[in-house]
Amino acid sequence: MVEELTGGTRIVYHAKGYDKEPIEIDFTPPFRRIDMIPELEKVANLS
Repeated sequence: MVEELTGGTRIVYHAKGYDKEPIEIDFTPPFRRIDMIPELEKVANLS
């Protein structure tokens, strides 16, 4: 979807506003596959 919208696999994201340093996000595959619920429990310290 990113490639269709932007013409590439990388986007620049201004997480802290346009006056701060942007973050580049790379959507180039392959991606690490995760199971949604166990991963959310892990990052939320619920397990």
